[in-house]
Amino acid sequence: MLGLIVWKGGPLLTDALQARSRSIRRAIEEAQRLAEDGAKRLAEVEKRWAQLDSEIAAIQERAETQMSSEEQILRARTAGDICRIMEYSQSEIDRAAQRARHELKAFATDLSVSLARESIRINKRTDEELVNGFIEGLGHQEFAQTTAQTPAQGNRELVARM
Repeated sequence: MLGLIVWKGGPLLTDALQARSRSIRRAIEEAQRLAEDGAKRLAEVEKRWAQLDSEIAAIQERAETQMSSEEQILRARTAGDICRIMEYSQSEIDRAAQRARHELKAFATDLSVSLARESIRINKRTDEELVNGFIEGLGHQEFAQTTAQTPAQGNRELVARM
């Protein structure tokens, strides 16, 4: 019986063991292929990872360069704005000073005119005295010219009488 089982069952068992062996080989080959794909993918990911570091460094460098140039541009604009503000302020100060000088001159003129009006209040009596003094001065001047006085002496007398 044992011989019959071995004789009839041997080829079936051999076929089953060979099929199982082929299936294990295929699984091993598939596992090796998947492992190789995984290794390739891992290498690509590591390569990308290494490139990311350099890309990040390049991005940081560009950002710093751009920030530096923008900072310089802003500083130049700020300096220009400061100059314009200073020039505008100076021109406003100059205009204010000119207005103040003009107002001061106008005030001084008005004050001197009002003081002159105050001091030269000419009434009828003062008017007569001025006219008489002028006439006498003319008379003395003619007399002085005829007596050959020097003009400086005649002018001093005229001024003394006025």
